[in-house]
Amino acid sequence: MDYTDAIKQAYEHIENNRIDQAVMSCLRISRNLHDYLYTAIFLREMNVSNKDFFNVLMDDGSHLDKDAVEFLSETSLNYYINIRVFDFGEFSSDGEEKNVLSYYVYELDEALEQSKLLLNNNNLPKDLVLKKISAIQQLKYQIKMRCFNYLTRIELRLQAQNKSQNFLEKCHNKDIEWFKTQNLALATRPVIINNQATVSNEIMNQLSDQSQKIGNLNIEATNSVINLRDIIGQVTNTINQIPESSESEKLEIKELLKELQAAIDDPTLVESDKKEVLEQIQSLAEAAQDPKNETMQKKAKKAVGFLKVISEGLEPAGKVVTTIKSIIPAILAFFGA
Repeated sequence: MDYTDAIKQAYEHIENNRIDQAVMSCLRISRNLHDYLYTAIFLREMNVSNKDFFNVLMDDGSHLDKDAVEFLSETSLNYYINIRVFDFGEFSSDGEEKNVLSYYVYELDEALEQSKLLLNNNNLPKDLVLKKISAIQQLKYQIKMRCFNYLTRIELRLQAQNKSQNFLEKCHNKDIEWFKTQNLALATRPVIINNQATVSNEIMNQLSDQSQKIGNLNIEATNSVINLRDIIGQVTNTINQIPESSESEKLEIKELLKELQAAIDDPTLVESDKKEVLEQIQSLAEAAQDPKNETMQKKAKKAVGFLKVISEGLEPAGKVVTTIKSIIPAILAFFGA
């Protein structure tokens, strides 16, 4: 898939207010990237049946276990509902107040036009109709921003991957050219036994110069991870704030979270993925402050669900993935799950 063209096309749909087509484009991108969470989120917008919803998830991620699928279902439903809650004062036929717009993305334009026509109905309170029109417009904007933010996130992720690949190729090419030069110089240089020290010094100086050049190339890569330091420092502090206890479980949770944090030190892992993993470690460390609290247990379970989904999109043999798979059972046990 040509992600650059697909992202460009999705942006065009957003700019031209074709929100339903923007959602479809984002769904196509998320499925190709095996981004299961956002695949579930965008599927919710399309009014697919529960059967089709789960079929898509199982087709795209046949290796997902039951807990992961349930997490995707619950989380995507929350995403769907959270942007549809408005106080527009409409009442259902049984007299109960309605505060959730149940329109799917492809229904919004028609719903907006129908609501505008109601302004001419003198039997309806005009302020109520205006509130509903405003709510529909806000919902369109929320969906539009969800698509835009997703596309931007994917765009940055792809740029980071390309930058890392280009950097490695640049270093590799520089190394090859340098060694070619050195081999040619050594092949044509007369061997003088008495001046071995001088020859060695010259070669060491050249090695030092070349190391400096390669080091300069590395400045850009180093700068790209500097902004991770604050996040890492915050996560470390939160882990250290887990109350001291003689209970082996509390001692173990600290070590497990530290182990997972250390696992992100992987050059093949892009910065956005590192940040996502760190966010979940932060949530787990916060929940571990009070592991018997029901709210904290739910927070921990949600973080574990995110870690499972994140790991599905990474290299299976990578350090982060293997660490997540090895420590999740112990983390769930700690929170009584």
